[in-house]
Amino acid sequence: RTYTTMHGKPGIWFMSLDAASALAVAGARRAYRLPYFKADMECRDAGGWIEYRSRRVSHDGEPAELAGRYRPTGPEAPPSPGSLEHWLTERYCLYTLDEHGDVLRADIHHPPWALRTAEASFEINTMAEPYGLELDEPPALLHFARRQDVLIWPLGAS
Repeated sequence: RTYTTMHGKPGIWFMSLDAASALAVAGARRAYRLPYFKADMECRDAGGWIEYRSRRVSHDGEPAELAGRYRPTGPEAPPSPGSLEHWLTERYCLYTLDEHGDVLRADIHHPPWALRTAEASFEINTMAEPYGLELDEPPALLHFARRQDVLIWPLGAS
């Protein structure tokens, strides 16, 4: 994903999203025009670490794979207003395009993110390769958050 602002409204632009459920992929593509792709995914607890694997299997998407492990290392806290973490997480809409290339927006609502500092190691990360980007370095900023339920409204003109 990346971040954008239109008409003073900060939001998220998803470059691609993967899901294990073919139904979720089809629904998100149809209802929200989001670039979802079917993937084989595994996630398991391994002695305080979360081990995660995802391999894209959609025939209409570029190959992409992620394998690694991560864990939280710090206390849970909401991001401070004005911080980079706040700028990255406190966004309340997403943007996409209609069939004519016009920008659409869907407003979303969620409680403030409760973030924890984290550490991770990656065996494979080719998620950015379809965009000509190589992710050779470890992330400079890494956080963990528990599941966040989100309300989303229908798409409309931005």
